[in-house]
Amino acid sequence: RPMTAVHIARQIRNLLLRNHDPLVKVAPSQIAKGAGEGVFARRPISIDSESQDEIPGTVVCLYPGIFSPGLPPHLKWPSAASDDGADTGVIHLGAQQTPAGLSADDNAYILNLEATGGYLDGACLSVIDSCPTKNTLQENYNSTLGDGAVEKRMLSLTQNPSACGHCVNHSSAGSNVEVVSFHWRDVLDEQRLLLATNNEDPNLFDIPNRLRRDGSPWYLDQTDGTLQRYGDPDIVRRHDLVHDMDRVCGAALVALDDIGKGEEILLNYKLRYPLPAWAKSWYR
Repeated sequence: RPMTAVHIARQIRNLLLRNHDPLVKVAPSQIAKGAGEGVFARRPISIDSESQDEIPGTVVCLYPGIFSPGLPPHLKWPSAASDDGADTGVIHLGAQQTPAGLSADDNAYILNLEATGGYLDGACLSVIDSCPTKNTLQENYNSTLGDGAVEKRMLSLTQNPSACGHCVNHSSAGSNVEVVSFHWRDVLDEQRLLLATNNEDPNLFDIPNRLRRDGSPWYLDQTDGTLQRYGDPDIVRRHDLVHDMDRVCGAALVALDDIGKGEEILLNYKLRYPLPAWAKSWYR
């Protein structure tokens, strides 16, 4: 869903506060053998039943990762058949290789943002030290902060204990949260957004998302043969970063029913057929 509720935005802002009390924690998953890490309720999570907003629910955690925008709105197709823009002669290329250096079919940490468009890639954030594309990430998300700044910036995306949505496992039958996507500019004002991006506010964690900047192909306009690429990997000017954050989207996992203490947080990934090899055993 898109984020339209005032109380959802307020909860997202609260999860950025360094002194907030997280609702969840990361621990070994109980959903299946070999499932790796999972996310669990630290205490009972209750739904805000008094809210009059369009979207009820409680924000459980945020999904960290690199945001790859979909096609610009003026290039979107007239039909709702797909997200590749084929009806307008525009081919979306942004999913052929994800920011983590994997194809979309091989990347289990892709979260498609249907409401805002684009997707988040959280593949390398929890295992950055062993990530095969760590050096590429360092090159692509460089900054003017000096030596070692890139690794610090990437790690800062998950230093918030509530930025753990990439560890939430799948269940098609037992899911207890759903995705609410949003523009960060709708959650934070411009000044606070910049401070929460540059790690300049001692009271806030960094926002857990960055705009994709790796120079890889974004889309091909077949009408004139123009190939558009994601932004220049070198962020050298402060206003570039401001522009980035005006475009970047995020996602919150929102509980739609009460969740008991110790219960595992589960999300229906809603994958489309044909399923990637790593997910075929999940759907019967």
